Amino acid sequence: MKNRNPVFTSFKFQVIAAFALSTLCATAWGDNNRVIRLISTCTAINNFVDVGPPGPTTGDLYVWVDDVFTPDGSQQLGQAFGRCNLIDPAAGSFGCTIVGVFNDGSTITMEGILYNVPDNLSVFAITGGTGDYQGATGESTSELGPPCGPHNITLTLHGKPSP
Repeated sequence: MKNRNPVFTSFKFQVIAAFALSTLCATAWGDNNRVIRLISTCTAINNFVDVGPPGPTTGDLYVWVDDVFTPDGSQQLGQAFGRCNLIDPAAGSFGCTIVGVFNDGSTITMEGILYNVPDNLSVFAITGGTGDYQGATGESTSELGPPCGPHNITLTLHGKPSP
């Protein structure tokens, strides 16, 4: 059964960080790392799928799409598509896979554990990409905002991705 549950909407922003890899975003290189900052906001696709007993239980799903923007919110860079499995309802932990699709069709993928706790900083691994970001690695951090954002994202790519 599908329902929209605001308890689960605030964590999705974490996965949006995979999207920051755009030349439209202000970036800096240091020690062969590229640091990118951006924001994300929710869209109408924002669903908690209750697959077990009623209410949040281990194995339930959260699926969503977020829009990703430059830090000032003036330009949309693409969208992020996320699927997360609830691991521990009491701890608010989810195992997530996210695919960011850029306006030019390039993608970047992230995976990690999200703790849906206010003011928590979550970290995800960048596990790959396509197009301009083929072979991307690194990590992202996300600072929780209100359930629909904006959420502050910092992405650190290790080494320079292919041009």
